[in-house]
Amino acid sequence: MSKVHIRMRAYNAKDTLNRAVDSILNQTHKDIVLYLIENGSTDDGETRKIVKEYARCDSRVVPFYVDKNNVYEGRNIKLKDWNQICDIEDGGCFCTLDADDEYALDFFEKAIDFMKENELDIVACGNERISAKTGMVEDGGWFLDNTMILNGEGFVEHFPEYLNFMRTIWGKMYSVSLLKELNFSDIVKKATNTHYGADTIFTLDAFRQARRVGILAGTHHKYFVYPTSVMRTYEDRYFASEIKIFEAFLEYLQLSNAVTPKNLDRIYNAYASGTSNVIKVVLQADISDLEKRQVVKDVLSHRYTKEALARDGVHDVHKLFLNNVDFDGIGE
Repeated sequence: MSKVHIRMRAYNAKDTLNRAVDSILNQTHKDIVLYLIENGSTDDGETRKIVKEYARCDSRVVPFYVDKNNVYEGRNIKLKDWNQICDIEDGGCFCTLDADDEYALDFFEKAIDFMKENELDIVACGNERISAKTGMVEDGGWFLDNTMILNGEGFVEHFPEYLNFMRTIWGKMYSVSLLKELNFSDIVKKATNTHYGADTIFTLDAFRQARRVGILAGTHHKYFVYPTSVMRTYEDRYFASEIKIFEAFLEYLQLSNAVTPKNLDRIYNAYASGTSNVIKVVLQADISDLEKRQVVKDVLSHRYTKEALARDGVHDVHKLFLNNVDFDGIGE
């Protein structure tokens, strides 16, 4: 039986941590180790108490404690020295989960069986986006109706269909032997100074190194969306993150010999969608009108934006929004 190593970071997660951890510990596949990182929470020790209680009650939980919140320290605590910190053996598997999300209880079992049956390096699954406020399913999740196996030219041919599955580190089961081939220091360097996108940079590198990748049909992960989620919160590196993500996808295509008009259209559509969201978030942000105008100007004048608008394969909905931003009306 393959041992599954799971990493979970928890920051001020007292209201959601039980849900996330229980979805791990109650998996039908029982051979697991959960590395539970209390990432410098500021909730009067509530999150830390939960972490300690899980570690006390279940020997499969290995706690880590970070004194001061640091996104990159918490995110990469197991990437600094993979073998020493986790002592992960070849033949095992690795996955990650945010402290406010959850996996279907049979995800590990299905992913491992799928991986073994098809000699896969990575198994991905679809997800549902759930409003944390209403509990209702929102648009924006992704999944396939049928399983897909990628190898050889399949990585080129099916790129538009599996691009979304490379956006996040979660929702995947990785073979440890594959991860040991990755250059983690290079990944961390690329991801530095991003508001978001570190997950994408990591997963792109993993997919590029993989020989065979499988995608399960349906959804096995629930992603809970909050008003304060990273993608809905403005930060001054917001647009820069979209640029880094676009360039990471472009590099993936180049290194994979997958640069085709169809695949370029796909990443330009993703960029146009992302930059449209940047503008929407900026216009609602608590910053000055001068700052808003500057960000919008930067987005609309950027070379990638102009290239996206010039492509026939970019959806009209993105072009319509970007071409009709009321720049002069900001602040009125």
